[in-house]
Amino acid sequence: MAVSRVYLDHNATTPLHPEIAKKWRKYWDVMGNPSSLHAEGREARNALDTARERIAGVLGIPRRALIFVGSGSEANSQVVQSVPDGGHVITSTIEHSCVRNALRAAGRRGVTVTEVPVNSHGSVSVDAVRDAIRPDTRLITIMSANNETGSIQPIADISTIARESGVLMHTDAVQALGKLPFLSFDSGADLMTISGHKVYGPKGIAALLIRDIDRLTPIIFGGPQEHALRAGTEAVPLAVAFADAVVLAEAEREALGARLLALKNRFLESIRAVVDVEVNSPEDGLFNTINVSVKGIPGEAIVRGLDLQGISISTGSACSTGSVEPSHVIAALGKPAWVTAGAFRISMGRLTTVDDMDRLQSALGGIILRIRGGV
Repeated sequence: MAVSRVYLDHNATTPLHPEIAKKWRKYWDVMGNPSSLHAEGREARNALDTARERIAGVLGIPRRALIFVGSGSEANSQVVQSVPDGGHVITSTIEHSCVRNALRAAGRRGVTVTEVPVNSHGSVSVDAVRDAIRPDTRLITIMSANNETGSIQPIADISTIARESGVLMHTDAVQALGKLPFLSFDSGADLMTISGHKVYGPKGIAALLIRDIDRLTPIIFGGPQEHALRAGTEAVPLAVAFADAVVLAEAEREALGARLLALKNRFLESIRAVVDVEVNSPEDGLFNTINVSVKGIPGEAIVRGLDLQGISISTGSACSTGSVEPSHVIAALGKPAWVTAGAFRISMGRLTTVDDMDRLQSALGGIILRIRGGV
């Protein structure tokens, strides 16, 4: 009998929740365009509006404040592209590649960028953000939780500074949704990005939450869909499934967090017993995320070795895994070069068990011994 695989790469993407898989298929039969006036169109519009209301209700924001988009990368790019020519943006050194690359593109039209560093635990200093604000600062964009290390950023405090300075605040909350209590506009950012496939929903659907829609510029042009900020016929089945995923993720968050935190601490206790191992995830980081480096062993070798034994982990962001460059996130922590070279990420999910983590621990120990022993 074949041994089942152990999937420990949930920060890259999550499997579709079985309850959603059963429920949402009927919405593929909704054939109307939500912008059409006939009965089929009204049915589609009602399903779309209901999905929007459900997500907004769970997150504590107005329904009008949510627009559906195709991905977190699209949402983040739209925020950056809304910065006027010649404006100034503050970000961190550990942002997702979609934000970093969007800022590089914005630089070609005169937008300047200040990258605020992080400490060895991956945390941004609130004072550093305050000191970086200039008269021409138009946007602060700092992620809520890092996808590689699980470090959690002080978004509420940074948002307060942004409001006091009259600067628009955005946070990529893709990794935070379903793992951290959600910050509404009153206590959090003016703009927030969330995504369906990170919370056991479908790929191809995300949302941008916007306090003031007049401060955003469309990057896709056409019809008046999504308050004229994202043209194109809406993906009704995906939106419905996304709403189900958000509701379920928030309902399960506390219990899931307690269970996975126990598994995380148990694994870390064992891995710290290995000689020359560095734990790159902070103790107060996301409950599901573990980032580790083993001295003398490239992270890619660990990933490939575990894959051959039926265990899936990663070296970092799924959007940069194909690159031979070391992780910019781990490099930003200011640790020795071997830490960056040896880093790999374990990200647990709702189906992760004690047996899964035991199997990982055993396989990882064997790989380390084999490589270090030259076997």
